[in-house]
Amino acid sequence: ACAKGCSLRTGIALRISPDGANNWQDLIKDQPEEPEKPGWLVKMAALNVKGLAVSFADESRPAPIGLEAQLDLLLSGASLDSGHKKAALSRFAVNGKTLNLTRGPAGKGQKAKAKAGKADEPKTGEEQPWKVALDLLTVSGLDLGFVDRQSTNPLAYDLTGLQAEVTGLALPGEKPLAFALKSKIRQGGSLGLEGTVAREGNKIGKIETKISLDRLNLKPLAG
Repeated sequence: ACAKGCSLRTGIALRISPDGANNWQDLIKDQPEEPEKPGWLVKMAALNVKGLAVSFADESRPAPIGLEAQLDLLLSGASLDSGHKKAALSRFAVNGKTLNLTRGPAGKGQKAKAKAGKADEPKTGEEQPWKVALDLLTVSGLDLGFVDRQSTNPLAYDLTGLQAEVTGLALPGEKPLAFALKSKIRQGGSLGLEGTVAREGNKIGKIETKISLDRLNLKPLAG
């Protein structure tokens, strides 16, 4: 249905309460096992998501964390093959908008209560793992804000016009992952990162990175 591309507007909200429960648990029920069915293949040329609203809050931690975002996303060259357990995406692009992260004061959150669950039954054989690949991840013109109220002197800083690129994302992966990032900082200065991450299957190997900072000025949060 999306052979020539689709457009979508939507929102996502997730909250984890102090006792560790989340507001999506009621949507997921235990399902009886079904007989194995033939695999299916899905291909999508492009999906354009405008103004995606994302809200996440985790109050179960000793220091609560929160995330609020408004994003424009573009996915292209997607394919999903359930029979061969393969998923691939040529490009995932975050085009502008905002993402704000907060970390609350320590001591106000509660640790999630351990919940007793059914013991996993021993597996008779290993299942074939899924293979997942993303050729290119790009971020363009994103404003990223972070507020840390846990430290003695709370800090706030904002990355503006964030540009980033990651290539070679794959699970399992053998080729190195390469990344590059640059951004201005609203409170003063600029930040740059560039490097590679060695891969061996699902394990992360040696990380090599070059960091550049110019006139960095992280100011205490007022109020």
